Order: sequence, then C-alpha cells, then structure tokens
Amino acid sequence: PAGRLVADVFATAPTSRPQGVVTGDSLTSDIAGAKNAGVPGILYAPHGAPEGAKAADYIARSYAQILEILDTLN
Repeated sequence: PAGRLVADVFATAPTSRPQGVVTGDSLTSDIAGAKNAGVPGILYAPHGAPEGAKAADYIARSYAQILEILDTLN
C-alpha cells in the first residue's frame, strides 16, 4: 500500500506510529508502503528471501518468526 494508506491506518489505530509495524509478503507494496510511512516492515518469505529483500527491516520465514520479531520490538 501507499505510505498514505499506512499513515491513515495508524491515524485511526489504537497505537502510535512508533509502535506500529507492517507485515506482508510483497516488497513492492507492503514493505515499500511501510518505508513510505516511516514504520518498520517485516517481509513474510516462507520460501526464502527474494532478491531485494534487504529493503525489509526484518525477514520472517514463518508466522512463529513474525511473533518472535514482534516480541523483540516491544
């Protein structure tokens, strides 16, 4: 999503932007949207990191790994 969409979500969410994170499987939409909104992005890549994955702040190969990353952010 565009950074504006992510910013709009945080404007209505019960959390502040510094506490938020975007998780998704697309570098060009999810991770790019996170970057554009200034929040961390977790790339969900169960089959391994694709080319360009370094754009993500974090890479998770499983849902459990996403939870582990979130635990480190709290």
